[in-house]
Amino acid sequence: MVARSAGFCLAHARRKFVEVYKTTQSPFAHEVIERLQAVYAIEAEIRGSPPSSASRSVAPEPRR
Repeated sequence: MVARSAGFCLAHARRKFVEVYKTTQSPFAHEVIERLQAVYAIEAEIRGSPPSSASRSVAPEPRR
């Protein structure tokens, strides 16, 4: 059985960070936007792949 976790719409969260960045030039907001772009790139790479190959293609990054 494949473990599944909740997936939320990151586009809505990203929009808020873009708004904050545009008005404040916050380095934190900028970093969040960049990290979400990385997530979108991974999603684009695995889109259409069967779940077994998609889960193998992405190694989790260690937590800080």
